[in-house]
Amino acid sequence: MSSNPYDQIPYRCQPIEWTAPERLAINSLLHGGPAPTLARYRVLELGCGDGANLLPLAYYRPQAEWVGVDGSARHIEQARSRLAQLQLDNLEFLQLDFRQANAQLMGKFDFIIVHGVFSWVADGVRDALFQLCSDRLSSKGILYLNYNTKPGWNIRGMVRDYLLAHTQSQSTLADKLTAARAAAAKMARSLADETHPFSQLLGNEFQFVCDNHDSYIAHEFLTEHNTAYWR
Repeated sequence: MSSNPYDQIPYRCQPIEWTAPERLAINSLLHGGPAPTLARYRVLELGCGDGANLLPLAYYRPQAEWVGVDGSARHIEQARSRLAQLQLDNLEFLQLDFRQANAQLMGKFDFIIVHGVFSWVADGVRDALFQLCSDRLSSKGILYLNYNTKPGWNIRGMVRDYLLAHTQSQSTLADKLTAARAAAAKMARSLADETHPFSQLLGNEFQFVCDNHDSYIAHEFLTEHNTAYWR
């Protein structure tokens, strides 16, 4: 079995509407930043998953060139299968480790999208991402990058620590996921009738775990790396 957790439990990807180049360009322009031309441009997504974001973007924007990079073989296999069905010639998916991706890519990009990656990788990978973006972003290009933030994530971070502690004896990610759901459900039930605001907040966070899909729990709460930053 692959050691990549995204091969073990693929992430349930979906389109990210605010990464559309038109939205990025107009938001940048309104805040005094660069506004790349939309007549013809290149877009790179790092951590593209199964292509759920890039495929519709590329389908409706044939004037642009799109490249998706992901480290998961399972994700890239799914992305390429969907790409073949759509028969798009302006989109390419590459299975690359982020630390080696820079050397494999060609040319500059007008937009670089890094969604759901920055907080969830080791420091060395994060440094490599910054170097890649520095080398590959055009002089008037736009980088979209998101991450978990404090202080809001402090409570969710406590829940993550709790779930990690209660699943550390499990050997596989699937077993950890089962144990995490059981632990979260137990805490949500025990806090359901509490009246103190902090207890209610904590109970809501555990219920949030119970209500979410497997891939989110596995890769948000049980991942090895998850770093939140002050904005």
